[in-house]
Amino acid sequence: MTLGEKYQTLRWLTYLLGVVLILLFVAPAETKTITVEPTCPPLGRGHLVCQSITEALGLAEEGDTILLSPGVYDADLEEFPLVISIPLTITSAAGPSTTKVVGTPLATVFEVRGSGVEINGITIVHSGRGLVVTGDDFRFRGNRVELHTGEYKLGFAGMWVAGGRRAEITGNEFLRCGLCLAGKPVSAGSAGVAVYTGLFEVGADADLFQTHMIEDNWVNRKRLLFAVGLHDEEIAGGDYGQIILVGCENLSLSDLTISEASIGLHVLHSRNITVTDCSFSRHSIFGACFAYSLDCRIEDTAFDDCNHGLDFRSADHNRASRCVVTNCGQGVFLSLSSFNYYEGLSVLDNGVGIFAYGSEENIFTSSHVAYNDVGIYFQNAPKNLLLDNIITANRQSGLRFHGANAGTVVQRNRFIANRTAIVFLGVREARISENYVGQSVLTGIFLQDVQDTAIAGNLLLHNGVGIKLGEGCENISVSSNSFSGNEQHVVNVSVGAMYDNRYD
Repeated sequence: MTLGEKYQTLRWLTYLLGVVLILLFVAPAETKTITVEPTCPPLGRGHLVCQSITEALGLAEEGDTILLSPGVYDADLEEFPLVISIPLTITSAAGPSTTKVVGTPLATVFEVRGSGVEINGITIVHSGRGLVVTGDDFRFRGNRVELHTGEYKLGFAGMWVAGGRRAEITGNEFLRCGLCLAGKPVSAGSAGVAVYTGLFEVGADADLFQTHMIEDNWVNRKRLLFAVGLHDEEIAGGDYGQIILVGCENLSLSDLTISEASIGLHVLHSRNITVTDCSFSRHSIFGACFAYSLDCRIEDTAFDDCNHGLDFRSADHNRASRCVVTNCGQGVFLSLSSFNYYEGLSVLDNGVGIFAYGSEENIFTSSHVAYNDVGIYFQNAPKNLLLDNIITANRQSGLRFHGANAGTVVQRNRFIANRTAIVFLGVREARISENYVGQSVLTGIFLQDVQDTAIAGNLLLHNGVGIKLGEGCENISVSSNSFSGNEQHVVNVSVGAMYDNRYD
């Protein structure tokens, strides 16, 4: 080796030694604590002292802690929602009684998108949604989440955990709201699956809900019961503010009164759950919701003043009997739920009494549906049977079918004093038979863009118009009906085959 070559080799060895020494002795960057002091004057602020959570989130890096001094953090200081996209901790210096984050009307206070976020010891006051959590490994400890006094509205929720796994929610208090669990946010890939409020998928993967640890929480100063895999138990009475059941089987719930919990009872991926003699009221999302659950029974239970009273999402082979549903936005709601049986319900004074979307082969019988805006509304819900119901005094229509409802049968029901008793729009291959249709303000039976449908053996008395066949109707059979006292018996006779009808 020449002298030049030796010199060059020595230079490279010296360089490599320097790199090794740097790697050994230069410590990684330390995480920092950013203090937020809402009364801090501008001159007092620095990189580790901020006046708002919004400012602190802008400065924070992964692993940092944001320490909140006592005070009120509201729209005067903050920009809502407060979005957290990296793992960090937000904690209070003095606890939830003195540290409040107050959101704006209809807004979300915190959106937790990143994984590994922790929030401790604060009060979140919302007038919409307290938190929406979509990140994994979220920890929420010793906090209070409350709906602003006097701000009860349909659709509000204390917290949505939507699509995140392994949440730890412990030692918290919810006032006038509660905890809601869901699948991931709705996306282009959500077509054809059950969703909540157009925001989140219901969650077809049971494991999504079984990974959470939810313990020692309170809703309206009563216990929040979160049970996973509970079998063969009876829950009677008890001081519960909210109940969430995941992967449970053969449970009996009775004599429960649950109010103002966002979702009073949430049954997910469970089987053979019986609910008897319970009451659910003033829930801003659902009184009771059964999702991906089978063979459940709901009996002699009341639902009042909820967004949806009794809700079924991708839930099959369930039965609801003798329940009373009143003053709800939607009384009984079905989405992609089939082979269910509903009998003896009293569905009164709701926005929509019974709504079904994409739900097949359900039976609705012996129920009283009255004083709603729309009594029963089925959309793209084929092969359902409505039998022996009393449908009265609904302000817009007693029964409305829209879209692909082939195979629907409406038989032996009594429609009395609805604005319009029966409305079929875009329906194929249905049957309306042996019904009493009377005292309709406008029309007894109205069809538009309907094909291959039979109207047979009905009694139509004292309606504005007995039967009206509108545009787009083809192959309509109108037979063996009795008409009496209508201002007009039939309108647009030419589009239907009329035979064996009786006119008085």
